[in-house]
Amino acid sequence: MKKLLFVAAAVAAMAACTKSEVVYDDTDVAIDLAPVNYKATKSVTGPYTGNEYSGDEQFRVWAAYTALDAGTEFRMNTELSIYLDNVVFGEKENSGVWGGTPVPYYWPKSGSLYFSGYSPADATVENAEYEFNTGSSKMTLTGFTQGAYSYVNSLDAIAQNANYKMVDLLYFDVASDTKSVNSGTHPVLFKHALSWLTFRFRSAAGMDNLFKVNKITLNNVSTKETFTSGAGTNNWPAPVWTANNSTPESFVIYDANFNQTTAGDNVLVNGGFIPVEGILVIPQTAKSLTIEYEQKAAVDQPFVEQNPLTIELSDVTDNSANKISSWEINKHYLYTITMSADEILIDPSIDLWENVNASDYEVK
Repeated sequence: MKKLLFVAAAVAAMAACTKSEVVYDDTDVAIDLAPVNYKATKSVTGPYTGNEYSGDEQFRVWAAYTALDAGTEFRMNTELSIYLDNVVFGEKENSGVWGGTPVPYYWPKSGSLYFSGYSPADATVENAEYEFNTGSSKMTLTGFTQGAYSYVNSLDAIAQNANYKMVDLLYFDVASDTKSVNSGTHPVLFKHALSWLTFRFRSAAGMDNLFKVNKITLNNVSTKETFTSGAGTNNWPAPVWTANNSTPESFVIYDANFNQTTAGDNVLVNGGFIPVEGILVIPQTAKSLTIEYEQKAAVDQPFVEQNPLTIELSDVTDNSANKISSWEINKHYLYTITMSADEILIDPSIDLWENVNASDYEVK
């Protein structure tokens, strides 16, 4: 299901001025952006699961100025100038409105604006820029680097895990039919730029208490790439990620030595599972998963360490039997990994006797 976040810009009426001469006085109105729905309690890290924007979050904004009146479609402009350049907006005193921080930004007294931006404001990028081009506008976030993962068994646990640093990279864009604004409430659509992975590990029916999972590693994941936005409509390119000459990383998503909350939590049963939640990755070819585990020959036998099991996630299929070869933008992948084993069966037979001829033995 496509998950989108909505942000609205609340603005007031403007007095007359010219494009070439923008002056400010005590009647100037600050540009305020307000989420349609916002929630002040969500941790700033981790995936958004609905359309509520966190009251603790800040985002960055670009705005392009046109001398034309509000309501002008972007593709109809021939002359634009940058009005806001990668500035930070934050919530104003728990009001549900976001404004420029640490200083406010004001509406021009004539003409109108087009907006774009990304969240969170402190996302790790080498460079961020937006090109307001009537042929194909785009945002380029060069060298976006995803933060570190630390095991969580639920999204609610993220706020309590100081070592979890992953962010849900969001963006809003200008399309060819975007209309400029200068007053009223301006809705802005945040979209997800990443992929979200969730894992569940369990045993097959009848295999309860036979498998003990010790460590799970996600292998060779690209954690630093360049994002280029795009409307993907009216012949404009779709958003895309491109390699940034970085070295892929393997990271542990579960370790029983550190992540158990109760003794025996890492012993698999069919009625329950080990949950691994909140993995946010740059869209890319699906990678492999290595499971280090122990197995019993029978319930009354001891656990014995096994050779690690590696699963190529690019070979896993969805409910329609299609291989999930790649992790795509704005998609949540739920993997349920079921550990099973063939029963040890022995087919008995009796070798034929080897006949020995003793008829020539003479008893004396």
